[in-house]
Amino acid sequence: MSAGGSEWLLLSRCPSVGHAELLLAALGKRGLGGEIRGRHMTALEADPVEVWVQARNAQRANEVLREASQRADEANVTCRGCGEENPANFETCWSCGVVLALDGR
Repeated sequence: MSAGGSEWLLLSRCPSVGHAELLLAALGKRGLGGEIRGRHMTALEADPVEVWVQARNAQRANEVLREASQRADEANVTCRGCGEENPANFETCWSCGVVLALDGR
């Protein structure tokens, strides 16, 4: 696919718009753009939502995807602020918003 003269490649098929948004945010933190395709079709079909990146960013985007997958497999992190359990791939506590410690991840 081509948009504005740039080649776009499929990076990942995600099970939900939320998963795709998290991946897009991780890409954004690395200065990589991307786009979500199929976000409006999920209500009509069971097809996964897709995250696409420009071909020139594909290698770096794949590194971000691998890191996100590894972090998702890690154990939960307990918030030092409120004691709530958070998935290891969260950077802030879902309950109180405190920045989670990076040690032990």
